[in-house]
Amino acid sequence: MVLRVSYTSLTSEAAMPRSVRGLAATVLALLFAPSTPPLLAQIDLGRLPVASGQAAQVTAWEALGVRSMVPGRSYLDPTTGVRVWKATGASMPTGNTGAGHDYADGGWQVSRPWGPALSTYTILVRTLAEGYWLVDFERGAGFRRWRQFPQHARPWTDLAFTFSALPGTAQVAFIFTGTQIIRFNTTSMTVANVPPWPWSVRGGTWLHQDRDDRWFVMLEDEHTALAFNAVTGKVLRQSWSSLNEPRLERDGRYVALGSGGAPGFRIWDLDSNTLGNPITGFPFAHNASARGHWIATNWDLSSPFAINRVGVDGQATRILAPSFGPAVHHSGSWVQDDAELKGDLRRQWTIASTSSTTWAGSRLLNAIGYVRSDGSDSRLLCHTYHVGDDYWSQPVATTSPDGRIVIFTSNMMLLGGRPDLFVAEVPVATQ
Repeated sequence: MVLRVSYTSLTSEAAMPRSVRGLAATVLALLFAPSTPPLLAQIDLGRLPVASGQAAQVTAWEALGVRSMVPGRSYLDPTTGVRVWKATGASMPTGNTGAGHDYADGGWQVSRPWGPALSTYTILVRTLAEGYWLVDFERGAGFRRWRQFPQHARPWTDLAFTFSALPGTAQVAFIFTGTQIIRFNTTSMTVANVPPWPWSVRGGTWLHQDRDDRWFVMLEDEHTALAFNAVTGKVLRQSWSSLNEPRLERDGRYVALGSGGAPGFRIWDLDSNTLGNPITGFPFAHNASARGHWIATNWDLSSPFAINRVGVDGQATRILAPSFGPAVHHSGSWVQDDAELKGDLRRQWTIASTSSTTWAGSRLLNAIGYVRSDGSDSRLLCHTYHVGDDYWSQPVATTSPDGRIVIFTSNMMLLGGRPDLFVAEVPVATQ
C-alpha cells in the first residue's frame, strides 16, 4: 500500500509559525492515524466467481429471513459466500420510512479505514425523510455509534458530502451546507475548518474530489461546473447548455461533462482550463470515474450491449461484451495505487450494480460485480435482492477508497417496499 499525504490540503502551512505548524502536525497525526499502521491484507477478488450471469438464489435468500432481520446482523450471500450486513431498519437509526445512501459515483460516502487495526470505517447513511446520519462499521464486528449531523453542518442535498480520500485523514469529511463547503471532523462531529476552508459557494450539488484532496468539483448551477483547487486556491468554471453532471477522473486533471445523453459529453482540462468539443456515439452517464479514464456502458446498442473505457482524449475502447446490461450504475470509488496496478491504469477495477431489469446474456443479474479496465476479468461480489426501478431504492453500489467494503441499497424483493442499507465485506487474502 502506498501512502500519499498532502499536508497542504489539511492546513495552510505558510500562514502558521513553525512551532505552531509542528504542534498542528503532531495533533493531526495523533487524531487521524495510528503511530505504527498495521499492514492491510490485500483484496483478493480471485476468491470471487467470474461474473457469468449467475441467477440470484431467491429461495436460499428467503430462508435467511433478511427482511425481518434485526439491523446489525449479517448473512452470507448464497451465491458467493460474501458476508453482507444489514445496517438499517424501520427504527434504526431512528423511526424512518426507508434508508440507503447517495449515488454510486461522485463523492466518497465511506471513509478510509481507521482505528488500531485499520478495520473500522465511517459510513454516510441517508434516511428518506429524516436526514443524514453517520455510523461506524468494523469488518467482522458490525455497527456502532450512530450519530446525526448538527443543524449547521448538514449536507443540504444528496451528493453534497465526501470523505477525505487521503490515508491518515479518514475522519475528515467535506460538506456542502447550501452556502459553503466546510471541513468536518466525523468523530467529534464538529466543524474543523483550516485554510482554505470554509469556501463559499452559491449553490449546487455533485461535490467530489480527486484522490489527493486537491481538486474539488461540483455543479454550481444547472449548467455550470465549478472546480476549486484546495492547494493553490484557483477557481475555474465552465458552462455548457447541455451539462448534466461533472465527472472528475481520480487523478484530478480532467473532468468529463456529461449531458445524460445526446449530444454526448465534453472533456474539461483543468491544467489549461480548456473545454473540448462534444463527443457523441454513446450516452455518457452512470459511469465510473477511475484514475485517468472512465468506465461506461453503451445502452444505446442492442443486447448484449458493451462496456467501454473512455480515455481523457474522449476516445472509447470496447472492453467487455456481453456487458452487465443496460440498467447499471458504475462506480470508480475504489482508488488503487501505482504499486497495486504495476504502473498500468488499465489494471484498475471498478464496480457496477444492476437493478431489476435483466437482459439475456448479461453478466450481472440483480447483482454487484467488478470489471477490470482492460476487460480481461469480471467478478461477482453478491446479489442485491432488489426489484423495481424506484430511484431511491436502486442499489447504486459504491466502495470505500481502499475497496474493502461496499455499500448498497435494497428493497429486499418487495416492489414498492421500504429500502434499507447493506454493507458487503470484500474478500481479502487473510480472510
